[in-house]
Amino acid sequence: MLREDKAIAEQYYYENIFEDVIKNFLSRSTQLKKYRFLISLIGFSPQPIILFIKAVQPERILFIYSEETELYLNMIVQWTGLNITQIEKERIDSSDVADVYRAIKKFIRAKSPEEILIDITGGKKSMVGGAVMVGNLLQIDTGYVDYEDYMPDIRQPKPGSEYPNILKNPLAVFGDIEIERVHEAFNHYNFDMGLDILSFLEDKIEDIWKVKILKKLTQLYKEVYNFDYFKGIQLAEEFIKRFSHRVDATLLGSVQNTLDILHILVEEKHPDYSTYTCLNFFYSGECFAERKRYDVAVFLMYRVVELILSFALKESSINPSNPQYPDGITEKSYNDKLQEVYLKEYHRKALPYKIGLMDSAIILSLLYHPLVKNLDVKKLKGVISTRNDSNFTHGMRPLTEEDFSRIRRMSIKLLDTYLNLRNKPNTVEHKNIFSFPKL
Repeated sequence: MLREDKAIAEQYYYENIFEDVIKNFLSRSTQLKKYRFLISLIGFSPQPIILFIKAVQPERILFIYSEETELYLNMIVQWTGLNITQIEKERIDSSDVADVYRAIKKFIRAKSPEEILIDITGGKKSMVGGAVMVGNLLQIDTGYVDYEDYMPDIRQPKPGSEYPNILKNPLAVFGDIEIERVHEAFNHYNFDMGLDILSFLEDKIEDIWKVKILKKLTQLYKEVYNFDYFKGIQLAEEFIKRFSHRVDATLLGSVQNTLDILHILVEEKHPDYSTYTCLNFFYSGECFAERKRYDVAVFLMYRVVELILSFALKESSINPSNPQYPDGITEKSYNDKLQEVYLKEYHRKALPYKIGLMDSAIILSLLYHPLVKNLDVKKLKGVISTRNDSNFTHGMRPLTEEDFSRIRRMSIKLLDTYLNLRNKPNTVEHKNIFSFPKL
């Protein structure tokens, strides 16, 4: 019929086919019910415009039309049953994008963008381009009637295959890309970069909850990374209170683990304070090494060794800051051990009035403490001297991955021994609760 007489074919379509097309389209358009307002670009094909109006059932509608397409307005109103009080009209120059912008801007005043839909199916290319740009800029959804089957011989969609297609705002796609950058920054402990991106995104994408959640999470782990435990506790508690119903159980569990650890790290009288403090510095060193910041990573491993030895002294009733030595430790026994460890570098010393790292190991060996039973104090001296080679301390060179690996082996050996003496799982078994979550 289309090939022989287009007018007769269109009459047949509206009398015998179009009602079924509408019913089928409505069954696939339930998501359109959320829109209260519709903006329709009027072209030379009124059918898709009618489909959208039937599906949305708008409270108010704006028809944007040109001189050439004005004649279709009556037909659209007849098919949709619109009341004259629901309708606003703007006749424009179909080639002027600015006209489209002005018409839409006037209509949407005092309306919420999420309640508006722009139907671009019917307009000329220039009208469509202008409407899409306006929609993207003002965060208004745009859509058109798409189809699953096309009949190329008559250059029309197959009736009944139509469905609504809501276009994704490119700014939202941009937001998705930037969110991935935030994830990457977070996973590499680059929290400042992540926060910069999130601050930029806050007013530019629709999924604001995603931004809020990521921002609070990034702020939390930035403070933990910087060893600000009290601020970390505050942020972790806020995160759990505000977002526990919006994040998955795995992430929520990680934040709860972090909060539990932080409460222990700020309470020196807690029975796990010493082990958790050592473990926290160890895994912080792992984080910095992962970012190839080996100078800081070496310092943190040095701190692990220093803390373990210091805690062991305190548990042996010797205060490293103001030591009172037991009878078995004399200046002679101390110097004999010094000479054994330092060899040609040895020089005689009085018993220290403040006990540093190497002296802690020597005094513990004089006490036959089980922590240092299998510790080669000479080897410890060599490994610890690496820290002094850094250009941050007494040396003139940056530290390397090899430097980090050497001191890490020493620290994990001591840490495992210390944990075992306290009947705790070894270092690796604590990894799940001390490692930061990955996004």
